[in-house]
Amino acid sequence: NVFTRRPVVTKNHKNSNCGKRPV
Repeated sequence: NVFTRRPVVTKNHKNSNCGKRPV
């Protein structure tokens, strides 16, 4: 998945950032 490059994004994926920008 797209979260592989940024592990921090997994908790932010509900924001629909999809690894583009970990808010």
